[in-house]
Amino acid sequence: MAGMKNINQHLRSLEKLSLDSASNYSTMESLNGSIGYGTGSKSPTSHMSSHMNGTLTNGAGYSESFCSVKSSVPDDYECTDRYTRLVEIENIPWTDQEISQVIENGQGKNVCDSVSRDIIQRLSYLLQRPLVRIVREAQRLAIRNCKCTQHDMKTAVKLVLSRTLAESCINSAKKAVSRYVMTGQEGFRVSKRTRAGVIFSVGRMYRWLMDVGVSPRLQDNAAVYLVGVMEKLLDEIFLRAVCMHVMGRDDEMSVSVELLEYGIANDPDLWGILQPFEHLICGRDANGILAIPSASSSPSDRGSDHSRRKGHRRDREQLGSLELMKTLEQSLLTTCVGSIAELGDLVSRAMHHQHHKSGSRSPSPALTLTWGSDALHTLFYFMKCTQLECMDNPNIEPPMVQLSCERPYVILPPLTEWIRVATAHTEHRQSWVVDSDDVRQAARLLLPGVDCEPRSLRMDDSVCSSRTLDATAASTSFQRDLGFRMLSCGRIDLVQQAIAIMGESGINTINDHGMTPLMYACASGDEAMVQMLLDAHADPDVAVPMNTYKYPSVRDDIRGWTALSFAVVHIHVSIAQLLLDAGASVEGSAHQCGENYTETPLQLAAAAGHFELVSLLLTKGADPTLGTMPKNSMTPVSSRGNMNCFAQAAANGHRNVLRKLVSAPHISRPSDVLSLEEMLSEGCGNSSPVTSPEFQLRTCKLRIKALQEAMYHGAEHGYLDITMELRGLGVPWTLHTWMCTLSTAQHLHRKAIIQYLLREFPTLRPGDYSQDFCQEALPLMFEIFKQSKNEVISQQLATIFANCYGNDPIPDIPELRRPQISRIDPQYVNNPEMSDVTFIVEGKPFYAHKIILANASTRFKNMLSGKFSEGKQPCIEISDIRYQIFQIIMEYLYLGTNPTLGNSHSDILELLGASNFFMLDSLQRLCEILLSQHIDFSNAVSIYRHAKMYHAEELLSYCYGYFLRHLPELLEEDSVKKLVFHHGRSHRCDVLQELQGALLIRMQSRMKHNYGICVSS
Repeated sequence: MAGMKNINQHLRSLEKLSLDSASNYSTMESLNGSIGYGTGSKSPTSHMSSHMNGTLTNGAGYSESFCSVKSSVPDDYECTDRYTRLVEIENIPWTDQEISQVIENGQGKNVCDSVSRDIIQRLSYLLQRPLVRIVREAQRLAIRNCKCTQHDMKTAVKLVLSRTLAESCINSAKKAVSRYVMTGQEGFRVSKRTRAGVIFSVGRMYRWLMDVGVSPRLQDNAAVYLVGVMEKLLDEIFLRAVCMHVMGRDDEMSVSVELLEYGIANDPDLWGILQPFEHLICGRDANGILAIPSASSSPSDRGSDHSRRKGHRRDREQLGSLELMKTLEQSLLTTCVGSIAELGDLVSRAMHHQHHKSGSRSPSPALTLTWGSDALHTLFYFMKCTQLECMDNPNIEPPMVQLSCERPYVILPPLTEWIRVATAHTEHRQSWVVDSDDVRQAARLLLPGVDCEPRSLRMDDSVCSSRTLDATAASTSFQRDLGFRMLSCGRIDLVQQAIAIMGESGINTINDHGMTPLMYACASGDEAMVQMLLDAHADPDVAVPMNTYKYPSVRDDIRGWTALSFAVVHIHVSIAQLLLDAGASVEGSAHQCGENYTETPLQLAAAAGHFELVSLLLTKGADPTLGTMPKNSMTPVSSRGNMNCFAQAAANGHRNVLRKLVSAPHISRPSDVLSLEEMLSEGCGNSSPVTSPEFQLRTCKLRIKALQEAMYHGAEHGYLDITMELRGLGVPWTLHTWMCTLSTAQHLHRKAIIQYLLREFPTLRPGDYSQDFCQEALPLMFEIFKQSKNEVISQQLATIFANCYGNDPIPDIPELRRPQISRIDPQYVNNPEMSDVTFIVEGKPFYAHKIILANASTRFKNMLSGKFSEGKQPCIEISDIRYQIFQIIMEYLYLGTNPTLGNSHSDILELLGASNFFMLDSLQRLCEILLSQHIDFSNAVSIYRHAKMYHAEELLSYCYGYFLRHLPELLEEDSVKKLVFHHGRSHRCDVLQELQGALLIRMQSRMKHNYGICVSS
């Protein structure tokens, strides 16, 4: 509690400082040359930083006692009554094991050998906060087109994370998406995480995004992109907060939660995004100190000292001097201004500096963004300081009474963050002009208690006012937009004038955003306007252009959409009916010439689960299988982010829509005819045949593939009922869909479905067994086997384990090479003449020779070393070993012959124990071989226990193989049931874990040698 009070007092002092000292509001109160960094004067920001650092430990002294620094705001911080908190996630879309694996494979793997469970759990908890922030922003961006895409996720990352963090995470996400896309249709046999090369579950992340309602439609690549971002962000957090403080230290520092919190608190890029408050704190560390943007670069992206010095010299030469560089960097930390002119100058300098830095990194830098006057006025509203305004303009008198309080300094974001967030919104809508709405969106994110509506799909003149257009092009663009506005007002008497203004295409004119007046009317739901435009001969089949060079401002996710697509996306059923009655193509632009990878209206309706629209489109003849393969390409549409209609419904859990699609009559197409190669490939598979006669009549090659893809996505996302319903229709299993379904059924405790799935295991093709099966399916099945109290399930799993082990012989136990020892005539065995040692076994003497025994094993040598006494023959008593067994041992040592014990496995077990006691490795290995030849159902457990007791590893391995191969029959034996099910928890887990390891080794060996795994029915 004392720590929280100290933090609270410190923040109050910062707020008081911001109110009492107006000169500390702006770092650029005199940009016209009055700032002298080379003299004894300091900038206001440096003065404030030194003032705050007076009570805090500086960065150089952290190694002495970092735990004493109040480094972070606790989760129960007292200001939660003033600032809204982020929501807490109950079901986090990752596990602690996955967090640990990311760290082990990350950049800090060579720095920290082991990470405690406390740090793993803390990282898992903290990582949910940037996840919530990114998804909230993506959710708002997706409202415009009712679809969350990879582009939305990228912009959300740029909004939430600093430039350096965002760049690192975006590069990692791009790699994951590229790997995911390149797998193509063959990728449906493995998990999405394997296809993308990531550790977090992509299917779990997709399901979580749908459960939180990120958008009615979610692009598959968007989930992959988000997983790539979160894994890289976790790696960066651990690297910056922990590894950077451990590397290069001579003394050993323990990696603790306190060190993690300290590292986060002193990193301005991390501290804000990991706070529990809804607004985003940017550019400050836990002490409230602003950070210069150029000083906060990602450790993973830093080059060598030589390259950094070379880059710095180049920057200084291009900017003129280091002093000017510092001046520009300090301008980025401005938090308040006194006039619009000062703000305009600061923004101009900052944008020029930002463009220069981006241009130096890229050979072809993007066009410079410009700020509209409305955007500057809106930004001035949020950055305005009354005290500075009065100081800059002597003609303005400060009010006697202020009706509204100035925002405290501690919550004011620096200018660089305003520019970063606002320009990210501008780039998202592919414009070159920052407008007022971009600034309002930035204020909503950066300031507490500020909110505004998301940007909607509407016309704007940002493209027309862009300075990239010459006067003629800008004038034409303004005229075209004027015609659009005249049509949108709803006056019929202005239609002809608007058509005349818009040019040659008339009412079908496409603006810079790729849309026609009819598309805007359909998106807004204005049925009367749609009817008016149709009466004026508007073409409903005009599509958003696919040409990216001619229309660079068009969003990629709407290219190819028609007016019907916009009506479907915004759920305007009556308008969709109106368009279809007017002759609009029910397939949108799918039948148009050229490469077209856009979704059909039916795909859009199925993805959002709009049953009424799906029914309407099917009634009008929409084909559910259309669009599953793009034209002139061997890559499936799903690899480009668009699933087929069945997969769209299954992936998002719309069971009623999927049923409607399946029941729709099939439209015959020439591609439905099977080639000879396909007939042969389908005929040689071991998948179970389609069992429903009605299903056989209505299906075809393309529909079967579409439904298999639907089952894949449904299983990956955990929609158990949908997957089982597709299987009931006769869609064959793949090994991966079977594994995912079994995992979901186990998680939901659906025992009946588990039994059904285990019965279905023989229908899987042996060729589908892969490393994923060994790493995911085997642990899952053994976990079910361990927890199951159902004899039916246990017997089913035992049969599966036996089938996976196969019918090949159990590997024989190799013989151990016997040591070369001198042999003695058989007459000297147990002969009192010339013996120098006597053993008493069961009261009977046994005469032996020291030289033979001492050379045979260390145990005999140690026994005999203390028994020498002058004039008396040593006598050693042997207990717990029968005379017959001891005699066999001696005959083996003297004669080197194999023991003859008949078929008595009990004598062999006793000999095994005796040879282990006397440390006779070769005789013990011989006993192991004999026991492996005598093992059966009745003595298997006994042999296993003795092998475990005497550490007979080769015999243990043989027992595991015997158990696995005959597990269904062995479960009928009481001794085996007691071993597996009724022993202590730890012993039971050891047995099953050892069996799992043995089966894993067996399967990996068979896959390595390309052996097929036997699967019996």
